[in-house]
Amino acid sequence: MSYAQESKNLQLKLTDELKAAKAKMEAEVEQMKAKTTELEKLMTVVYTVVLHYKNVFSKGIERLVHEDITSPYFLSNIDHPRLVLTSPPLTGKNFQAWRCDFKISIGAKNKTTFLTGALPQLGPDDPLLNSWLRCNQIVMSWILHSVSEEIKSNTMYLDSATAMWSELNHIFDQGNGPRIFGMNETLITLHQGHDSVSAYFTKLKVIWDEIVELHPRTPCTCAALADSLTFHNQYQVLQFLTSLNEYFHAVRAQILLIDPFPCLPILFSMVAQEERQ
Repeated sequence: MSYAQESKNLQLKLTDELKAAKAKMEAEVEQMKAKTTELEKLMTVVYTVVLHYKNVFSKGIERLVHEDITSPYFLSNIDHPRLVLTSPPLTGKNFQAWRCDFKISIGAKNKTTFLTGALPQLGPDDPLLNSWLRCNQIVMSWILHSVSEEIKSNTMYLDSATAMWSELNHIFDQGNGPRIFGMNETLITLHQGHDSVSAYFTKLKVIWDEIVELHPRTPCTCAALADSLTFHNQYQVLQFLTSLNEYFHAVRAQILLIDPFPCLPILFSMVAQEERQ
């Protein structure tokens, strides 16, 4: 066999091998494409299943918190948006009493965290976001239905119950000094007059409580606490006795001889019993 013939045979052999390798590679590529298509279909199925169970889980979580009466997201059948929690509504002059009343009412409904901001808005992927938004809007509506129309128009465009509550406190919880001074002046001039003992005592108690709300006592656990409470009780007892009608001079004289003074509730009972007799 000549050199030329051998070269030609070798070239043909290489060509055949290249064709075979190319065919094999193309077959493998087709197999990979098929497997990729199957994998994509499988991933689509898996994603659909995961999304389904995520929705089921979210709805389950929402249902659990809605049915749990200890959850801040729980709303009863009577917790509708137009519910009025306080009466009379906030006008500005009655802010301290209104705030105390509203805090008690909102606390009874376990929604205080929406006022204070202790439960901030949840993230967009949180399964309880819709529950948070709903409760936040409910509390906002309760605030708006518990204030005067003028105050309502100034706060209704805020975007959260916490912002509304902060705004109301910022506007009206100022100037405590003049208010305390005025209430102390009222205490000086307050007399029983034509009021019953119960009505007179109630007027005093309202003023005392509002003064404490405006100027709360510093918490104390030291040994001087008992002395401080005794002095505070004595101060209120003397205020109560001083402005009683002259009809009670006898029971007043008896009480002033008691050392130490009885606590305020017992004192009130003693005077009220004298009134009934």
